Amino acid sequence: MKRTIFIGDIQGCYDEFLELLKKCNYNTKKDELVLLGDMINRGPKSLEVMAYLLEHPEIKAVMGNHEYHFLRHIKKIKKRKSLHALEKEMRPKLDLIEKYISKLPMFIESKDWIAVHAGLEPGIHPSKSKDKFLCTVREIGANGESKPWFDYYFGRKWVVFGHWAVKGLVRERNLRGLDTGCVYGGRLSAWVYPENELVSVKAAKMYFDPFGGS
Repeated sequence: MKRTIFIGDIQGCYDEFLELLKKCNYNTKKDELVLLGDMINRGPKSLEVMAYLLEHPEIKAVMGNHEYHFLRHIKKIKKRKSLHALEKEMRPKLDLIEKYISKLPMFIESKDWIAVHAGLEPGIHPSKSKDKFLCTVREIGANGESKPWFDYYFGRKWVVFGHWAVKGLVRERNLRGLDTGCVYGGRLSAWVYPENELVSVKAAKMYFDPFGGS
């Protein structure tokens, strides 16, 4: 049976990304690779990550909040000072990267699973949700308190997501959260379906201090 390998937030950690592919024994002809968004920003090699994706169109990916905001930045919808350095780094392939990001789906769904960057809206198919919600949600308020969005998910399909480095690895019911904070000095993680196998590699260093500003 064909494997599907899901990988959490890469955020420019290109060397760890290649190491993880090797550790997963990724085979382009036999495996399906799905990236859970936030492939770029804060890490040292966002351009290299995007160049790899441009060279491997068989790889699937969803829109993360960093791609969402970067696209708005380069389209001049909402300029962000924090993204100027990233825009400069991307300049050699900026047109191709903009085109690639513009085509990223907000979620990918199969008969067995849904891949999304941040999370799902309770009781609503993701096709009915706003783009920003799917790539930014963490908690949802109800009855005067906020809880993780996945506390309200009761669907049968697996949901695989990233986005929440503070929460780290999530292994609850049919949920797998794979943002294990590689760019912050944590790990880059993958989940292999249907084997239900978790694979990870350690970050070479802390590339971005989460308490040092945005």
